[in-house]
Amino acid sequence: WKSGERQYSLVPWASIFFVIYVLGYPCVLACVLLPEGIRALMFDDQLLRAQGKGWDDEGITDYLMQLREVRVRYALLYYRFKPLYNYWFIPVVIRKCFLACFSLIFRSSASFQLAALLLVMFVAYVAHCKALPYMSPHDREEVLSKNVARCALLYEEEQKCEKARDLVLHGRHKKVLLFQAGPGDQLFSRRHLGEAVTQEF
Repeated sequence: WKSGERQYSLVPWASIFFVIYVLGYPCVLACVLLPEGIRALMFDDQLLRAQGKGWDDEGITDYLMQLREVRVRYALLYYRFKPLYNYWFIPVVIRKCFLACFSLIFRSSASFQLAALLLVMFVAYVAHCKALPYMSPHDREEVLSKNVARCALLYEEEQKCEKARDLVLHGRHKKVLLFQAGPGDQLFSRRHLGEAVTQEF
């Protein structure tokens, strides 16, 4: 671009949005997905997802409620991947960033541009074949078999949830308010007792 042209005047704005979108977005994803606490929660949530659980069946215990909150907030970022690779959305975004950058930087030389893009795709393909990060329905049994101990802990947490529900259900008491009969009133019949006011507390 030559000085004075419209494209040249847009270079500062392009640099700003390059930093925001191309560099800032992967950094934000890294801050969200890479902390150890969040990764542990996503790991357990993916184990629940492999069992077809994690929505309305859980949520009474504090830990299961945390898993549900993580699923509601960040599920679109990791639900496709196995528990061990719940951060794999970051390499996917980085691959796309390299493809976009190399397409623009080396557009003056088509052969070098093609070579750079093939290099990026080859590295991404090798990493994908080595990790196999995606969790298809066919892979769920394998994922659960490799994390039996963790699944057992989650099952104990679900049992606490069921026990808590049982305590709530069986802890409901009904109080029947019977009206006292006056000196001239007759005793309540069964029909009157059935019409007594019932309150739950």
